[in-house]
Amino acid sequence: MSKGKEKELVVSGKKNKLVKKGSTPTIQGSSVKIVESFEGPEGEEVYVPNWGVKVGDSFKDPAVCAEVLAHFAPPGVRSAISEMEADHFISRLMLSSCNLQALLAEGVTHFTKGMQEYEDASKKKDKMKASMAATKKEIDGFSEKELSLGKKGG
Repeated sequence: MSKGKEKELVVSGKKNKLVKKGSTPTIQGSSVKIVESFEGPEGEEVYVPNWGVKVGDSFKDPAVCAEVLAHFAPPGVRSAISEMEADHFISRLMLSSCNLQALLAEGVTHFTKGMQEYEDASKKKDKMKASMAATKKEIDGFSEKELSLGKKGG
């Protein structure tokens, strides 16, 4: 096995060797430090942000948000953005911001519509249950009348 295919990770205070065998490794509930990517064919390395965000952190803390934003994009994206001319960069920034706002607004509209449809269906279901219960009660009443008529006539 070549040294290029093997990386040392610090996982929950233990040193482990990770061997890439054509699949993306999953490290759940661990903190991975000092690792920028797992080696693979050029352009197919797995990007692992080297940030200080902890499991208990929240996006209510501006420092946590700054840390996430600073390391969110993989190096290839950061490189492409840093090479943009100022006019192109500001144009892309405005387009992306407007599209994000439009998507957010449309997403809220879709979610609200879906919730309203769910509430309407739930109300219809409740009405149908009540109607079925009333119909069952009416049928039970007819059955009782039929039985009493049968006893009187027989």
